[in-house]
Amino acid sequence: MNIVFDMDCTIALFQKKIVEIYNNEYSDNVIDYNSSYWFSQCTKANFQYFRDVCNRKGIFKDLEPIEGMIDLINELSERHKIIFVTNPVSNHYWKKIEKVKWLTKYFPNLEYDLCFTGDKYLIDCDIFIDDDIKYLNNQKQSGIRICYGDYGWNKDWKGLRVENAIELEMIINIIENEQKNKRAI
Repeated sequence: MNIVFDMDCTIALFQKKIVEIYNNEYSDNVIDYNSSYWFSQCTKANFQYFRDVCNRKGIFKDLEPIEGMIDLINELSERHKIIFVTNPVSNHYWKKIEKVKWLTKYFPNLEYDLCFTGDKYLIDCDIFIDDDIKYLNNQKQSGIRICYGDYGWNKDWKGLRVENAIELEMIINIIENEQKNKRAI
């Protein structure tokens, strides 16, 4: 199977990094970075501040991986093709370089494809995992769509949802077994 993973907020804690920077620069103590858009609880700064933070050089290179995702993806890669997809949001070349370096750091021995696009539906897959319902709701998107995380920005998702790597592994195993059973018939 081809399994597509979004990067930010699906395998890497992008929202946590943004809130940490905000707390440091505004001497604030926001600790909940999952309940709503990461900037909504950071009331001392405006929206433009967060856009600017997202465009800072170095923002992606030190992102913390989401617990369990590195091991899960490495395990899945033994049986499936792994494709990482990320919306570059802007065309800053260094964002792409930092994301490649991040993947190289955490997946040094993994064969994978990487696609930078806002048109994620163009990637043909069997399973598509993202935290953003804008992409999950796109009817052109192939494959079984799984929403990762219980974030304020994806609370309206009505389909499959997982909140951690263990749940994701269980769902993928179920899908894998169903496909094997279909082929056996």
